[in-house]
Amino acid sequence: MQKYISITILIIVIIIGTGLRVWRLIDFPSIMGDEATNGEEIIRVLNDPYITVFFPNNTGREALFFYLSIPVFMILGPTLFALRSISILAGILLIPLSYRWAKILLPKSKRREWIALITAILIATSPWALYNSRVGLRGGLLPVFMLGAYIFFWKGYLNRQIGWFVVSGIFLGLCSYIYTSSRLLPLTFVGFGISLLIYGKSQEKYIKLTWKGIVIVGCVAFVVFLPLGGYFFCHPDSFLSRTMEVSLLGEYYNGDHLTNQHILVYLLSSWKQFITFFIQLTTPWMQNQTWPLPIRIFPLIFWLGLVRAVYLTRNHTSYSFLLISFFVGMLPIFYTFPTTLRNVLALPPTYLLQAIGAYFIIETVLFFKRQTSNRQTLFSLVALLSLLFISTLSASNLFRFENWIVGLSNVPQERWVNMAHLPTVADHTINTTTQRIKHLVLHQRQSVLIPYSFYDETLAKFLFQSNFDLSNPIENQYSTVQPSESISIIWSPLFNEKPKNFFLISPTTKEGFGQVTLIGEWASDSLPMLIEILYNNQSKTNVIYNVNDQSVGFFVEADYEKIVGFLQPTDIDLHIGTKK
Repeated sequence: MQKYISITILIIVIIIGTGLRVWRLIDFPSIMGDEATNGEEIIRVLNDPYITVFFPNNTGREALFFYLSIPVFMILGPTLFALRSISILAGILLIPLSYRWAKILLPKSKRREWIALITAILIATSPWALYNSRVGLRGGLLPVFMLGAYIFFWKGYLNRQIGWFVVSGIFLGLCSYIYTSSRLLPLTFVGFGISLLIYGKSQEKYIKLTWKGIVIVGCVAFVVFLPLGGYFFCHPDSFLSRTMEVSLLGEYYNGDHLTNQHILVYLLSSWKQFITFFIQLTTPWMQNQTWPLPIRIFPLIFWLGLVRAVYLTRNHTSYSFLLISFFVGMLPIFYTFPTTLRNVLALPPTYLLQAIGAYFIIETVLFFKRQTSNRQTLFSLVALLSLLFISTLSASNLFRFENWIVGLSNVPQERWVNMAHLPTVADHTINTTTQRIKHLVLHQRQSVLIPYSFYDETLAKFLFQSNFDLSNPIENQYSTVQPSESISIIWSPLFNEKPKNFFLISPTTKEGFGQVTLIGEWASDSLPMLIEILYNNQSKTNVIYNVNDQSVGFFVEADYEKIVGFLQPTDIDLHIGTKK
């Protein structure tokens, strides 16, 4: 293939992949609790700067994603787009990096360029890679640094230059600051070195040089890892706390053993289920789409590529490295419940193997060995562009599925192939409610009274700071609302169980901003009684619906003076007037 054709196709693939990652980013999927927790951590560090290598909150999280996000927050503010920006950039970079990895890893041949482009197409349009790029979670950053370690290691392996191994070690060490599963990555390099000793046909001197490179990668990575290692030495529980919490054994002993199922039977049934889960991830298309049968069986191409790679290992060590990197990435399936993030190490090798299988089919069907070079290029180009068109069309259909909510029986189990960290019903309800508050405050210029039990939700806190640009929204100050002003009150059994403290979100003179004010503490039964009276008196009411279109609460509008007359503060004297 001529070089300019290859570059043009790659640029088109990157543009399509970028579009799929940024389209409707701030509302699809809706923000969830885990993202909000990350956003709160970033805001906390931004407001009170400090340096750490590990955040112990939320069972522990490595720090690199958070510190990379801080400059974006400083520029864009604490918005959902800012929270997801690093994931977007990582997802876009993954497309050319996967192409580059395929080109440098596979042996030189005419098929290498085609396989690299197919890999880029699959990475750009697969739901696995797309979802990781559209949420503000740290795991989506890991494949970029992982491929950096792989690419530079392979450059050192091919060129026999020590400097590339050093750079590879730096990237490998940085991986440990991103996500827990990165701790498995050294196994790829060690496994490759062992494979050379067992199956390699290279000269003994060349094998020794490769092992020297592996040792250099390990030593450099260890030096980079030392600050995090020192933290784990001082806090040993942090090293395995998250892993043990989500492990299969932990799940079994925490409740699943009550089914009287033997642990071996439990493990075997879990592994069978997880292999099925992985098979779903090997296709860029939804499993429940009404596509023709040849497209629905597309995952079989992966297994063909896997068999093909195993066969080719006898002549090319590059396929050994590819297979080892794939199996290392799949290890989480066997010790924990797999998710699209926990198995993220397997993402690039999975689609490279699938590209190998896809191109083998093209070679076989079109009888390339009997065609002239020009006809071979033409047929390959048509097949490549057809794949790009079909996969892009299919990926765009993913955005038609609005109900990305965990726990809904009417949503197909195969939605986005059971992606991890989907929004829950509670997440959706909080998001809907805060959007309504935003509309009332910023557009209708009306104050809203909310209970602390609602504000205390991490997701609600982040959304308030995002919507109103308040780094420290709760202020112990008097209300600025006028006695005759009409305000709205949230009422929902989800958030108003025995409410005490209340906060008033009110518009300010500057358009687009709001202000949160602590206004008092009342008896726990007062608000429900007031809501019932106002509701029965046909006060203006806006219903809050969850994703199932069920009523979970409502906003009731009333004069502020009437509310003050009904609710008697117990701790704080409510004062109407100017802010102190």
